Amino acid sequence: LLCAAVNPVLCAKKAKAEPEFVILVLSYNNEKYVRDNMKWVCHQNSSRPYRVICVNDCSDDKTGELMEEYVREHKHDMKAEVLIVHNTERKG
Repeated sequence: LLCAAVNPVLCAKKAKAEPEFVILVLSYNNEKYVRDNMKWVCHQNSSRPYRVICVNDCSDDKTGELMEEYVREHKHDMKAEVLIVHNTERKG
């Protein structure tokens, strides 16, 4: 399981059932759009349980901080389990 291998720093809303699909969001220096991206993927209306893994690829800007801030602010109304991972070096 990918999530166990990366040791996410922030997890919101543990899934009640094992997710049927995963949405992977990779970001690098994306602070201008990261909140919109998070809103779009974390609030999908799906009848199937899903997980969102957001990866901050060692950004130089506030991308990672904004990801965490968004999850903290919206964790109670998210439709998905959300994991945030911060790479310590660029993976591309």
